[in-house]
Amino acid sequence: MEWVKTRNQFHTIRRSLRARRLGAKYSLIERAFSAQAFLAQADDDTLLDASLELAEAVRLEERSDPHGGRPETRLLLDEGTYPDVECPPAVAHVLAGLDGSSTLRESITRAGLPRRAEHLLSDYALETLSDLLELVFVERGD
Repeated sequence: MEWVKTRNQFHTIRRSLRARRLGAKYSLIERAFSAQAFLAQADDDTLLDASLELAEAVRLEERSDPHGGRPETRLLLDEGTYPDVECPPAVAHVLAGLDGSSTLRESITRAGLPRRAEHLLSDYALETLSDLLELVFVERGD
């Protein structure tokens, strides 16, 4: 058995062992803590201007009601507790544009909506983005 002299090295070794035992769950846990720390200090402008991307395991699901009801749009996370978040189609498509190199503000602008509609979309997208960050759907980009 090898003894580690400094506390930082010991912590690094323990973290590495934990990461190997937890496998894919470790990545999810790290994203959760990172998202919580980011949300704790972020205001609306920070959220609008951050480079974010949807996690690799996120799917966009759209369903049409055959009886003429409104379409249902959900984002689903295919890992962890498999949560899903329902949101308006325009919001889902704006959030789906988050690729790690663009911001939410840029994605909203690309939608090409009139100013009032853009403002409403921004409000809904920020609310949904906060939910997605809490549920680990989104991670910080490069």
